Amino acid sequence: MTIEDLDQQVELDDSVSSIFVEIHFANGGVATRKAALVAFAFTDEAGESVVPVSPYLESERFGPYFYLHAGPDEVSVSRTTIPRPEGATRLTLRGHPWLSKTPVEVVGAPTIVVERPGSESTFADSAGKPASVLIDQLKVVYDVEPGVRYRVEWTVDAAPGAQALMLFDYQDATGASLPPGPEFQIQPQFGAFTYAVGPDGEGTRAIEITVPRGVARLVLTGQTWKTGAITVPSRPVVTGAGLEVGALSSEQLVQHLGAIPSDAKVLVVYTTAGPISLKNSLLRRSNRLAMEYADAGWNVVFLAFGTPAPDESGLIAERILQVGRDSLSLVMDVLLARTGANNVLLCSSFADMSMVGLLDRCHDHGWRVIYEVRDDMEEFKRVGYSKWYEQNFEVRFAKRADAVLAVSPRLRDKIAVITGREDVQLVPNAAPDALIEAAAPLRTAEAWERRARLRKVGYVGHLTASWFDWPWLLASADELSDVRFEIIGHGMPDDLVLPSNVRYLGPKTHDECLPYVEEWSAGLVPFKISRLTYGVDPNKAYEYVAMGIRTISAPMGQVESMPGVLTYTTQRGMAEAIRASVSKPLGAQELEGFEDYLATASWSERAGRMLNILEGE
Repeated sequence: MTIEDLDQQVELDDSVSSIFVEIHFANGGVATRKAALVAFAFTDEAGESVVPVSPYLESERFGPYFYLHAGPDEVSVSRTTIPRPEGATRLTLRGHPWLSKTPVEVVGAPTIVVERPGSESTFADSAGKPASVLIDQLKVVYDVEPGVRYRVEWTVDAAPGAQALMLFDYQDATGASLPPGPEFQIQPQFGAFTYAVGPDGEGTRAIEITVPRGVARLVLTGQTWKTGAITVPSRPVVTGAGLEVGALSSEQLVQHLGAIPSDAKVLVVYTTAGPISLKNSLLRRSNRLAMEYADAGWNVVFLAFGTPAPDESGLIAERILQVGRDSLSLVMDVLLARTGANNVLLCSSFADMSMVGLLDRCHDHGWRVIYEVRDDMEEFKRVGYSKWYEQNFEVRFAKRADAVLAVSPRLRDKIAVITGREDVQLVPNAAPDALIEAAAPLRTAEAWERRARLRKVGYVGHLTASWFDWPWLLASADELSDVRFEIIGHGMPDDLVLPSNVRYLGPKTHDECLPYVEEWSAGLVPFKISRLTYGVDPNKAYEYVAMGIRTISAPMGQVESMPGVLTYTTQRGMAEAIRASVSKPLGAQELEGFEDYLATASWSERAGRMLNILEGE
């Protein structure tokens, strides 16, 4: 039929939230924007007109309408979702030609799917019968509340090898799209997404999202990615409304921020590190230094990369307010009422678009802006992490920051080269003060004598195969059957077969690690040798020094300058370094080197240097 012949009515009831319409059409393969249009109208039971839900296009001639844009293919497709206004019981669709110079033919019957939230099978055809939809037909809208955490779950029926994207679009009350949250990957063409089909082909998936400030609606859309049929039998389920993120509502957050005295020092930390957990001693640099800053009198607003647990959100310690990074806009809107250099924005390896956008605002209010390079985010992106990273954002932010520092010589040199700055400071990582004190008995000749008899080495940290060199470590363990290996940490790969002399102990806190480390002759940093690891300044190397053991490491950071470190560049080199560490006695000079090094390698000492940078000294 021609577009003029399109005249279809859809009966509705109060359970319908929206109507999905898909129309396939042809106009001779001539790409034409606005080739045709479809006017739509809602009426109630009495036949009276019902005003559609905004936003929508409207003209005096046709009333509300949407366009059909023709592409160069023989058959084009147009998809749209129309929200049902309250009281509407019928939707009428009528086609009209518009800018196409050739007749527009409707190919097949239009697909019309009424959408009903809250039921198990909410897709139905225009006659009201249950029906699945193709993944490309999926477009559903949900009303959501800012600052609330939701669980989004969906089921698809996928052919073997098929894959699709589930696209997430946050919109404000006018229908304008807003930036996505941290839960998503970004695809340049389609925006925020996650995969619709699981990595092992599983059809049911779920993701937890935190709705950013200003969002009124969530629009979920399906998009074919790899060939193969994928259908959606039921509307995705969004649950969790009313559950506040962490322990703070937006109003409570504003109250906390407003309670900071006007003459107090304020530090906003925006970081790739996770939340500060006061129950866990295995904290990252950003976490530890935040607590040091607070002890020094700064009011710290810590914007964690992930969502803090409910009991670790809000005012978690004196002068430390912790929230998720989705609260950045609200935090800065409130705090930028403050002016002067006693207000500081510290961006720690997270120079994304939001940071670039805040630069001028902060400087306009007299704030200091600091950039801290903790990791080589370009290399993290190269191996599949940190997909948000763009070097032009980092360069722009670092060039205009009031001060730039890095944790390792390689990171310092790289940021200096790409920005042209000659004033990049080096502030390495460190060992926790409490660990240095608690582990003092381990930095003795007596402790070493006990260890030498046991011939043990160990590792504490993350175990992901992305940078942990499991092949080299396991090969070294096979060669050194008389040496026992103990592995502590999380992220253990599921497919490893460990030799009999390698024991996995699971994750541990620092206090829980000490009884094991008491028996080690060396601590391992067995990372893959790559551009990513070259820039790393491993916290664990400092902690191994504090625990009085040698360190066996791939070349990275500034480990070569640390006492008791043996580096390697081959698998055989790793094995030889392990053999030497358990065989060569630890002499008095080496033990003295540990103490001398730790005198200037504690987090409190690093905090003193960082405070000088924050205060512009």
